[in-house]
Amino acid sequence: MNQSTTSETNIEVEVSLQELRLKPGTELIMIDSKAKPLPHKTQFVAIFVGKSLLVTLMVDDTNKIAMREGENYLIKGFTGKYDFSFYSDVLQVDKSQFNARMSCPLSVSVKLVRNQLRAGLSLSTSITNKSVTSTVVVTDLSPGGAGIFSKVPLGTIGELLQMKVPVVFEKNNIVLELTSEICHIVQTDQGIKTGVEFVKTSQHDKLMLHYFVNALHNGD
Repeated sequence: MNQSTTSETNIEVEVSLQELRLKPGTELIMIDSKAKPLPHKTQFVAIFVGKSLLVTLMVDDTNKIAMREGENYLIKGFTGKYDFSFYSDVLQVDKSQFNARMSCPLSVSVKLVRNQLRAGLSLSTSITNKSVTSTVVVTDLSPGGAGIFSKVPLGTIGELLQMKVPVVFEKNNIVLELTSEICHIVQTDQGIKTGVEFVKTSQHDKLMLHYFVNALHNGD
């Protein structure tokens, strides 16, 4: 690996796609030439070194496939340790198999990111516990959990909450609905501080949280 850029938060390098060692099923975010994310999910399947890579299109109807041959996409993803991105052209779309072959780039931009990066913010949202919905303020956020301020108790340690988290990705507003477990509670004169951990989070929601938190931390 040849190091190109370093910072306190991450290290950016250029590697070959096979060095990234993507696992089948890794979710990919596909962004077209107009900076719009593909409306359906896409997952990595396999790489044919020097030739192409195969992705599966997560739709239940061929009419919903939005990818077309000849289009160019910025492909982004997160392995849990590495944040990666690269450009690729659509070589072939096989609607009968719900997959597509993409061009194989010579190199991939990879960042080794700090685990559980946490960003401070003041975000009003809602949390539901046992059919009771409360308005709260998210005071800090990481891909794995959040700090919350509320005027009323949200529950007891170990209880599960349903939490809505509005995020922004590529200038698109997305509301994530996350199952959260209460980890700690602190009573103050102003209100109650509750720490939660996100549980049973889908790969898609983990990606959205990862990019949103990094954008907040970097001031984007």
